[in-house]
Amino acid sequence: MKSNIVFVTENSFPYYSGGIENWLYNMVVRLYSGYNVYVISEPPTFYKNAFYDLPKEVVIVNYSSLRRLRGYRALLKGDLGYWDYRLRERSIYLALRRLVNILEGKTIVVSLGTIASASASYKVKLKYPSVRFICSARGPHAEIMTRKYKRHRSYLYKTEESNLRRSDIALTNGYDTQEYFKERGISTIVMKNGVDFDRFQIKTQKKVYPTDDKILLSIGTLWDVKCISELLNAY
Repeated sequence: MKSNIVFVTENSFPYYSGGIENWLYNMVVRLYSGYNVYVISEPPTFYKNAFYDLPKEVVIVNYSSLRRLRGYRALLKGDLGYWDYRLRERSIYLALRRLVNILEGKTIVVSLGTIASASASYKVKLKYPSVRFICSARGPHAEIMTRKYKRHRSYLYKTEESNLRRSDIALTNGYDTQEYFKERGISTIVMKNGVDFDRFQIKTQKKVYPTDDKILLSIGTLWDVKCISELLNAY
């Protein structure tokens, strides 16, 4: 009997693309042949077409979310956005609990966030102690969220720290993130994002940009935490 791996993400994978989703896609396409792979995710919100072609064996389970409604999303400013986020934690918990309840054999739950999804995952583990709970910090989630919800800074930081400490395994995506949490007294294991080198071996003579100047490309959100300014200065 195959073991079960359940990834828990707060975004609408595969209808949303970002760093976490790219990592998740590369995980599931490598794991599904040896495990029963499930993904708890939000229903499609902004985008209605999938960004990733998933193997049919990978099962997507959507949690309930009102953010699929455009009018509702327009209301999510300030504290309303924060309380919607807290409400989604409950929805994630209910969807995950229903799924874990029907699974047979060993089950590993991997939270790809450190706050809502991790809190929901831990609550499920309390109900089903045999579940292995892995909390994966793909960056300083509380720090980023605090920029939007400054009034709730204390809750966000305390919840993140608590979830990482009570997980069976706490992962970080790089040595900088590991050091960030180490300074807060939290021990983690580095699991790097990784690079698919095969994609970079394909050569072409076609010039993508009509210039002889050197070009620096970086895909990422323009937040200070991404260190874009440091990258440009180094160049």
